Amino acid sequence: MCQFLLNLAPNYKRNYKLHVRLFDHLEIFTSDPNFSTRTVLPRSRFISVLRENKSLIYGYHIETEIVQSGVLVYSMASSPSPQISSVNPVTVDFKFLASLIAHCQGSHALCTQLEDRNSLPYLYLIDCAEEKVVREHPGQDYLALSYVWGSGSQAKSKAALRNTLPEYSFSFSEASPTVQDAVRVVRNLGRKYLWVDKYCINQNEVAEQQMMLRNMDLIYEHAEATIVAMSGENDEAGLPGVSGRARTPQPQFRTTRGCLISSCPPISHLFQTSKWATRGWTYQEARLSRRCLFFTEHQVYIVCPETTRSESVPSSPRSSWTSSLLNSSRLDANLFEIERSLIANGFWRDRYTFSRRTLTYESDVLDAFRGMLNRSGLHTLWGIPIIPLKATMNPHTGFSLGLLWSRRPSWAISTHLKSYDGRARIRRANFPTWSWTSVTGEIFNDGYEEQSSYGAYLKADSRVSIQSDAYIQFQMYLGGKPIFLHEVLQQQQHSNILPEESPSLFVHGDVVHFTRTNELRYSGRALYRLWGCEHLSLELPALLDLDEDPTLGSTQAREKSTIYDALILVDWNDSQKRNKKRLVLMLLDWIQPGLAERRGLLSDYREEYDAEVVNQIPKTRMSFVLQ
Repeated sequence: MCQFLLNLAPNYKRNYKLHVRLFDHLEIFTSDPNFSTRTVLPRSRFISVLRENKSLIYGYHIETEIVQSGVLVYSMASSPSPQISSVNPVTVDFKFLASLIAHCQGSHALCTQLEDRNSLPYLYLIDCAEEKVVREHPGQDYLALSYVWGSGSQAKSKAALRNTLPEYSFSFSEASPTVQDAVRVVRNLGRKYLWVDKYCINQNEVAEQQMMLRNMDLIYEHAEATIVAMSGENDEAGLPGVSGRARTPQPQFRTTRGCLISSCPPISHLFQTSKWATRGWTYQEARLSRRCLFFTEHQVYIVCPETTRSESVPSSPRSSWTSSLLNSSRLDANLFEIERSLIANGFWRDRYTFSRRTLTYESDVLDAFRGMLNRSGLHTLWGIPIIPLKATMNPHTGFSLGLLWSRRPSWAISTHLKSYDGRARIRRANFPTWSWTSVTGEIFNDGYEEQSSYGAYLKADSRVSIQSDAYIQFQMYLGGKPIFLHEVLQQQQHSNILPEESPSLFVHGDVVHFTRTNELRYSGRALYRLWGCEHLSLELPALLDLDEDPTLGSTQAREKSTIYDALILVDWNDSQKRNKKRLVLMLLDWIQPGLAERRGLLSDYREEYDAEVVNQIPKTRMSFVLQ
C-alpha cells in the first residue's frame, strides 16, 4: 500500500517528506464561474498524497498539487462510490461519450456560439462510411482531428499528396493508426464525416491552401467535436482504447472489504507530459473548438467551454468537491497552462502558452496563431496588439503598449511542481524584430492591475483612453509607401488584422542614450545608466530578447562604442502616486544609420521612477526605420 500511495504523489521539483491526507472539502472559492461566490458543495471524502508541512494551508494555492496525480476514494465492496467510476482498460465507452456530446449541445449555450465569419465556401471531408474524401458545404456536421504528425512524416506526406487531388488522397488501409482510429471514433459515435488536415487541405492549389490555413480556427470551431490524440509521439501511436492499443489500468488497491480507487490525473496535468501539448499548431486547434475529446492513456476526457467530464469522474462539478476539483477545467487559456502564471487573461495568456510550444516550420508562427488573433478583441499588426476594437485610444500609444512583450522574468511563475525546461531563444528569419514572432521561446506580458489604464488595455477594454508623454508615432508600409497607423485603422473594415506586407516600421520618437554597467541585478539582468547625466541617478534593468552576451554580435560592439540608444515607449503616470512615473524603453541596435533592430526592453511596467527625474532626461528626437 505504501508503494501504491507513493506512485500517486505529485511530481515535485525537489524531495519532500510526504504524507497521506484525508479531505472532505477545501478552504477555497470554487473556480467554476457558473457557481456563486461561495457555492456550498456537498462534502465528499477523498485522499491525496502531499508534501508535509505544518504551516501549509490546504486551500486554493496548492489545489494543483492535491489533484495532480488524481485523488483516491474508498469504495466499500457492498456499495461502490458514486464519485469515481471504474474505467474499462480495453475499450472506450462510446455510448457515454455520445451522451455527453448530446448533453453539451442541448444544455450549454456557450458551446453553441460560433464566430460570425463566412470565409469558407466549402470543405473537404473524409466520408468515414465510404472511406473517401468528398467536397461538402462548410455547414455539414463533422468531427475534426488534432494530432502530432511526427518527425519527418509531415514533409513526406505533403510530398506524396502534392500531385493528388483531395478526392483521391485518402486510403483507409494506408492511413496512419491515429487517423484510422479517428475514423473508427466517428463511426462508433454514429457520425459520418471527419476533417484531417493531411487529406482535407489541397496541397496542389497555393491560394486554396492559404485560404484553409488562415481559417483553421473556423474549421475547428465549426466541428461538432475535435478528437485530440494526446497520447504518443506521432501519428503511428493510435488512440488508446479504440482498436488495438490498451490503456493504462486505473490505479486501484483492493482489500477484502473494499477498494481504494484513483480518479486518474485531471486533464490539465496531462499537458505536462504530452508531446501533443508541445506543438504549435495544436494549440488553436483545441483552444478554439466547441468541445474536445481528449484520448489519453488513462481515459477519454470531454472538455468544452463550460465544463469537463471523464470516464472515471462522469459527474457534474457541482455534484461534490471531488468532481469540482477534477472537472473544473474548461476550454480556455487556463487549461493549457503548464504552470500558474501572473499573466492577464485573454490574448496575453494565449500568446504566452502558445509561445512555449514548438513548430516544425518556424515560418508558421503567425498562421498557427491567427485564429487567436482573429478573436483577440484587438487590432493587431504582425501579432502585436494596437488598440482594443472600437476604442478611442491613440493607436500610436496603444501600439507602444503592445511592444512591451519580453521574456518571462524569474519572479513571474512560482510553483513546487515540475514543468518543461526553457528553450534557448533564437531569431526567426523574415519576421520583424519588434514583433514577438521574431524570437522562439515564451513571450511574457506583465498582468498589471485592472484599475490602471495598462490593465484596461490588457483586458481589451474599448473604454481605455490615455495620453502618453512619450510622443511617438508609427508608420507601416503599404504598397511600398509609409502610412500612419491611425490612417490604416480608419480604412480597416473587414478584419482586425492589419496587412503584413512589410516587416519595417517608420518610427518618429524620442531616443535616450545609455551606458551599460558591469553590474548584474534583478536576477542577472544588466543595468543601463543615463549617458552624461550621472546626477540624475537613473538605472534601468535590461531584459534582452535573445540568449546571447549583450555585447556579442552587435553593431555597437563592433565599433567599440559604449553608448546605447533606446526608444521611449511609455512615459506617463499610471498609478496613485503623483510623483512617480512609468518608464519603459526599447533598446536599439543600429544596423546602419537610420535603420535599427530591437534588442530588448529597458525596465518593465512594474517599475516606478521619480517623475521629476524622468522629466529631466535628455532626449533626442529621431526618425528611423525599425525592422
